[in-house]
Amino acid sequence: MSNPNQNEQSVTAPTINQAQSDLQVEIVEGVEPLIDQFGSDIQQSVPEALKHVLFDEPKQKTVVSAEASDDLNYHQRTYAILDAARIPNLPELLEVSDLEHACLFKGQAYEELKDVAPWIVRLDAEHSFTRQLFTAGDAPWNLWGLEPGIYVRSPHDIETLHNHFRKFTRIQDEQGKWFYFRFWEPRAAEHIFSILPDKDLAHFFFACSSIFAMTAAPLVCRRFSLPASLEVS
Repeated sequence: MSNPNQNEQSVTAPTINQAQSDLQVEIVEGVEPLIDQFGSDIQQSVPEALKHVLFDEPKQKTVVSAEASDDLNYHQRTYAILDAARIPNLPELLEVSDLEHACLFKGQAYEELKDVAPWIVRLDAEHSFTRQLFTAGDAPWNLWGLEPGIYVRSPHDIETLHNHFRKFTRIQDEQGKWFYFRFWEPRAAEHIFSILPDKDLAHFFFACSSIFAMTAAPLVCRRFSLPASLEVS
């Protein structure tokens, strides 16, 4: 997917306040990053504890809508929203990876900030770039310790998700001031999801089945999802 060069657009921020939420939060147990496998004949790309929840098809199918095709209702894709401010040369890495990807910034913001911007990429469970994301170590290509972004499960294509998440890159506070809404940072995402009321959560999660936020220290992987019955009004 090419990088659009249009004027940056933003939406008014959801009202953020403390509220009882239907958000479901699950700790994914047993997650350990991969170690550097340089020189190994058989290389693992995803930690065992994450392979099922991030890349396997769910046993229980979740219907997106009665009108949607079976492929849209049932087939789950895996994406990462990554922070170029944390991953050196991320745009170039994505370009040579041949994975579907796009920057969440457009227009002037893209031209000026693409090297520190959020990027969405569709992941392949066997790809070397996926292995880099889940590998810990001192080598510059091992990205786990950088806490590079969040992970999304969705039945939608990358263009749909790109258009959806772009709406949340900038928000407006009650005083009318615009600022970047850094939901792609794992620690920020946890806080945001914990305080958003259900209506705003429903809008944010509308295009995805679940979102994963992983922190390296302490090592915690949380899966966030909403009940299928919680609809956008």
